[in-house]
Amino acid sequence: MDIMDMIKNRKWTWAGHISRRTDNRLSATLTVWTPMDGKRNRGRQRKGWRDELEEYWDNVNWYLRTRNRDLWMKHAKAFVLQ
Repeated sequence: MDIMDMIKNRKWTWAGHISRRTDNRLSATLTVWTPMDGKRNRGRQRKGWRDELEEYWDNVNWYLRTRNRDLWMKHAKAFVLQ
């Protein structure tokens, strides 16, 4: 397995793991947090790790998709190969 594939796979499983948590831990809250002012710094806009997940799901709420664990893991291989 290529190192980039491994990173994408771990990102996918971590996103699913964090979003399925039912307790109010800080990591789950920060996963979906967006700054109130919505402004970014000047220059090249860097992508966050969430942006890649949102592109894969074509801006459908990926956070709700993680609730169905079987469907989420079924799409893991397709996400890694993109």
